[in-house]
Amino acid sequence: MKRLLLFLLLITSVVAKPLTPNIVFILTDDQGWTDLEGFNEYSSKYYQTPVLKKLAAEGFCFQRAYVEPVCSPTRADILTGLYPTRHHMYTVTDPKDSAKHQLGRRKNERQLDTKFTTISELLSKQGYRCAQIGKWHLGKAGTDTGPKARGFEITYGGSSQGMPGGGKSSTTGPQGPKGGKYWAAEDGSFPFLANLPANGKKGQYLTDRLTDEALKAMEVMKAEPFFLYFPHYGVHAPVQAPQSDIDLYKNQKKDPKHPGHKNADYAGMVSSIDRSVERVVKYLEETEDPRSPGKKLIENTFLVFMSDNGATSRTDNLPLVGKKATPYEGGVRVPLIIKWKDYRGGTETPVHAVDFFATIGELCGVKSLPETDGVSILPLLEGKEIEERGLFRHQPVHVSGAPSSTIIKGRYKLLLQYNSPDSKKYLGYGHYEFYDLESPEGEQLNLAEGLDLAAPALDQAFKNKQHKEVFLQLAKELNQWLADTDAALPYEKGTKKPVKLPKW
Repeated sequence: MKRLLLFLLLITSVVAKPLTPNIVFILTDDQGWTDLEGFNEYSSKYYQTPVLKKLAAEGFCFQRAYVEPVCSPTRADILTGLYPTRHHMYTVTDPKDSAKHQLGRRKNERQLDTKFTTISELLSKQGYRCAQIGKWHLGKAGTDTGPKARGFEITYGGSSQGMPGGGKSSTTGPQGPKGGKYWAAEDGSFPFLANLPANGKKGQYLTDRLTDEALKAMEVMKAEPFFLYFPHYGVHAPVQAPQSDIDLYKNQKKDPKHPGHKNADYAGMVSSIDRSVERVVKYLEETEDPRSPGKKLIENTFLVFMSDNGATSRTDNLPLVGKKATPYEGGVRVPLIIKWKDYRGGTETPVHAVDFFATIGELCGVKSLPETDGVSILPLLEGKEIEERGLFRHQPVHVSGAPSSTIIKGRYKLLLQYNSPDSKKYLGYGHYEFYDLESPEGEQLNLAEGLDLAAPALDQAFKNKQHKEVFLQLAKELNQWLADTDAALPYEKGTKKPVKLPKW
């Protein structure tokens, strides 16, 4: 009998399922690639983010993590694993055509269509408890496009708005006369957020309030596997920070590599995010895991820190070119740190926001994922490689520049601008830009200078045979991807016909 019991115990231990991990996804808003300490050699020496610096040292850093150039599309990418060519959220507003635009715009969706499955909906069916705390920006709260209807059981602070605003926020908070939209009203409520109820804390800073709610949500959910999606409003405008965070920069030396890192109010916002991350990490490190007695939650939590797009002109993205809302690296490359188990180090392999759908799905044991444009990046954490692939971007509307499409593959980037910035220089409705991102010049040197969309003269544009061959390969892949995803191309205003792409 004892032998039988021993045998049964042995069998049980062999077939026991591994503990499904918790997921904590912290997403900041408009925080640039260099707006933190310790992420890489270009990281700021002005902004004070000791917690993020420690997280980067103890976690895994993705140096080439790509997103969309503005807020909503990136959020849709993360939650659905689909590029904007499929979910049709290209930007955050309804761009209007003007007389100066050569091409007509395509329709931009302001809400994430319910026909697209979110990772939260999949996880909730897997037995996960899901919470969304903070910026939603994918639909209106309380409707079928709000977070409550998209798999999130707990939701605070999510609305259709993309930035703090509206109502009468406190003007007598810690910020004094500068107070306003990042500060709670007299009763502790934030008038622009109907689903963030009053808590009686007059003048509380929004980042701190959302962190309070995130900690409460984890405490409620911790007995079961949970997914905390925590998208901050910070460091999006308006530029407002607690005075205690601003005071950190009274005697702070400037960073000679980053002349744009000098705004103490903005820096205070960056530091407030760091404090929020500290509280989340501390909770995970100090709280016992009810599903694994004797261990802490952090030991079985997949923790992600990322920004939704590049920084604005309030800071700088050097050595990257461009800023938020542009197709250049400063607009679409962001810091990404993952803390999971004992994986440390980093990678230069390009990854994209769409990859989180497949990554989280694999990690959490989702058996049948819907179609996704991304891949699991878990092998990179393990020191393995993933197959080289193109990463794509398509924006058929005018947002801080012309409609454009991009493919990034390895060290090279091909950018197709559908409107010409200089009508005298180019014959048709656009031109190509081709960059070697690993060269010292990066995006400061267009290797396809003068290559017109209407009449591309390759031999004139390329003196380097290898560059010509790579360009042709990427141009073909970009054309094929646009066709495969049925991408809506900008159209000629006169004929209403889509722009014609060269048949390479």
